[in-house]
Amino acid sequence: MPWTVNTRYGTMWTEIDVYFDGTNISQSVKPFLLSLQYTDYEEDQADDMQIKLQDANGIWVHSWLNDVIQDAAGGNTKGLAMLVHIWMGNTSGGRYHLHCGDFELDTLVASGPPNVVTIKGTALPWGCGIRTVQKSKSWEKYKLSEIAGEMAGKAGLSVYYDAPDDPLYDRVEQSCQTDIAFLEQLCKDAGKSLKCVCNRIVIFDQAEYESRAAYTTICWMDGSYTKYSVSTQEAESHYAMCKVSYYDPDKKKTYKGEYKAEDYDTLNDEQKQNILTITDRRVTSNDEAKALAMHLLRLYNKFEKVVEFTMVGDPMIGAGLTVYLAGFGLWDGKYMVKEAVHSISQSGYTTKIKLRNILGY
Repeated sequence: MPWTVNTRYGTMWTEIDVYFDGTNISQSVKPFLLSLQYTDYEEDQADDMQIKLQDANGIWVHSWLNDVIQDAAGGNTKGLAMLVHIWMGNTSGGRYHLHCGDFELDTLVASGPPNVVTIKGTALPWGCGIRTVQKSKSWEKYKLSEIAGEMAGKAGLSVYYDAPDDPLYDRVEQSCQTDIAFLEQLCKDAGKSLKCVCNRIVIFDQAEYESRAAYTTICWMDGSYTKYSVSTQEAESHYAMCKVSYYDPDKKKTYKGEYKAEDYDTLNDEQKQNILTITDRRVTSNDEAKALAMHLLRLYNKFEKVVEFTMVGDPMIGAGLTVYLAGFGLWDGKYMVKEAVHSISQSGYTTKIKLRNILGY
């Protein structure tokens, strides 16, 4: 039976579709389902799926899961495909759909009593090597999208590059790093976000996504949320300026660039302000040094204000969208959804979102 919940769209029913190694197990799962949790990240982490099942009679441990894994992978729990959809609808025929994505079985956990089986999946395949094998390599005359494409191709993944610019690297060193860790570093330095979803690497421009129209406005005590939390980061972790300096031993030249935050105090001594100094990043011009300074300043300061809401389930909201806050005083303004957790259980459907403030630079 579907679950009935009250949402921003009115009274709705909620259903899930679960596929495991190509088999639709939705009807088998529903009588035992304790919870289903899908986490959608903006960057740095692969989306993940977690399904908890009540297993009082040992059906899942001793029969179904055991048979499927033995048949599909010779006892290997890694590599099995998972696919999950969340559906919402009403008696008037309106329907909303959240394709949570394609996942690979990552972990199986059985615990008790009471007996519970937890199935965990990840959007970044375990066996592709992109997140496990450390490498050292010099990349010369490569664009960011080309580095991502080559790494993804070797891992059997695709790339979706969504940014107006594509940095070209004269030379950049990957030193004892996994491909995904190295690519994440390049993206951070270039002001890009990287995430893994549906067997592909997604790279997008943070500033461009932040400038898009907001999905909604959340007002103080407007009934759209059941819980909230607002906070600011520690003062010493906020930087007023970033300075980048790099000495090129081949050209015997030093390149410098700096970028100031909006609240930089031009009348105060720099020694009394928190300055981020970077000397270990290779740049080939002063302009490149200034651009890097801006991107790193954003990277360190974008969590100055953090907000969390627990809301009635909303399948339309996900990481990378923007929202406005109104009536929250210091926390009013525009934010990006950095994480959206969609949870379904016998008690209903909730969406928990974590927001980070959007900077004006």
